[in-house]
Amino acid sequence: MKQKDAVYAAVKNVLEEHDEAFSEEHAVALSDSQRGEVNHILFEGFKQGSVDITDASRKKYDSNEKLLSYSKSLVGNWLKRDTRLTGGKEHVPNPDSARGPRDEQIKHMNMLLKAVKAKGNEDSINSVEKCIEARKSEIAAKRAKSEEIDSNHIPDSLKHLL
Repeated sequence: MKQKDAVYAAVKNVLEEHDEAFSEEHAVALSDSQRGEVNHILFEGFKQGSVDITDASRKKYDSNEKLLSYSKSLVGNWLKRDTRLTGGKEHVPNPDSARGPRDEQIKHMNMLLKAVKAKGNEDSINSVEKCIEARKSEIAAKRAKSEEIDSNHIPDSLKHLL
């Protein structure tokens, strides 16, 4: 079974075991214990061979500890990216993640900043940094507009804030 489908099936099964409603129209919200159950199901699936894993990954995650860590990462990834689990919403990646900026404008402004810093001109450095921050704010504002709050996941005591 593909990893994406295994996560989906595990999430659905765990929610059903806890008599919680599951619908692809609403984003899934798992408790810590439910998430732990999903992680364990994936971990066992890898060990039993029912969940696909490449030979290279099997070698890389060669201990139970490493494989469990991989399972946890995989669950987190698909909870964000599988539209069946996000209520149909596409994942909007952080434009300035740990792997570096995905936004081309920020990427090139960072390269410019590096070059400007090498020259040591404080005014130029400040100008480029200001433009980078402005672009990050612009992206964050777009992301915030695209995120809708699902009132089904908000406690009644907080719904007046919507």
